[in-house]
Amino acid sequence: MGKETEMLQQQGHVNTGANRNRILMNGAVSNNSKQSGVKPKLPDPAVCRARQIHDELVECFVEQAVECKYALRYGFGWFCRHPQRHGIVARTKAEKSERRP
Repeated sequence: MGKETEMLQQQGHVNTGANRNRILMNGAVSNNSKQSGVKPKLPDPAVCRARQIHDELVECFVEQAVECKYALRYGFGWFCRHPQRHGIVARTKAEKSERRP
């Protein structure tokens, strides 16, 4: 493993396969699922977060994306194929803008 990959892995930006860590925009998704101790069934509008990369290409930010039937693995990330993925992107953007001062 290269030094760059190892550094990204330590920062939680690389999926090692064993722990299936996800790149998260903020700690809300990760913290909510860990605090409650209950795993949400995906897809769940309360949990789903994503960003649009290109017209129909949407990156999934959910920590447990491997459990979602709409998640498509690509490299170290996940793409969302949910029929309402553009609504998920809009909700994610709205939440992100609400958190900014």
